[in-house]
Amino acid sequence: MIMVEKLDKYECLKYLASKVTDELVIAWTAFYEWPALSGERPGNLHYSQLGCTAPMAMGLALALPHRKVIALVSDGDMLMELGTLPTLGKENPKNLVILINDNETYQAVGGYPTMTAYKTDLAAMARAAGVEHAVTVRNFEDYKREIDEALSKNDCTRFIVMKTEAKPYKLFYETIEWAETKYRFIRYIEKTEGIKVFPTAVQDKKYMEKKI
Repeated sequence: MIMVEKLDKYECLKYLASKVTDELVIAWTAFYEWPALSGERPGNLHYSQLGCTAPMAMGLALALPHRKVIALVSDGDMLMELGTLPTLGKENPKNLVILINDNETYQAVGGYPTMTAYKTDLAAMARAAGVEHAVTVRNFEDYKREIDEALSKNDCTRFIVMKTEAKPYKLFYETIEWAETKYRFIRYIEKTEGIKVFPTAVQDKKYMEKKI
């Protein structure tokens, strides 16, 4: 029997956490270890709607082309919204990194296999949709090289599928409130970009006056 090499998701996230500075990170909530490894950084947004992580990150990258945006996506998350891929291939945000933890299971709900456990190849699907840089990595050296290049370059969307073992979670960040991170994240965007995202009372008043 041929043994196929796979990555340890925890070690991969640990390495990424050691590299991020002011990047914006959109994380699917099954990445329980990420807030524990990266700390309560305001540039983290933890998102709980399956299938929405990559589209949200793409929209953010297009809206803020001068900011590096990283999406932490699961295989099940990506499979839920494959319609994102053609738009991703067309738009090709140069500041976007999509990092997919492909452990071939729906780990957070019991470990049932996803389609990547069979013949589905997410990187191949992304390339067929027009994503220029879509790769699958299975060893740590290749992973580190991809992450280093993705963080240092702004030349194209980086679509990185990391084949990982379906191991138990090593860390849980028990005090995190998902709704709270949303408000913290948006306030951080407002502060660092000098813009208003949340409506103000003045904006609400003008809107109501127009309606009347």
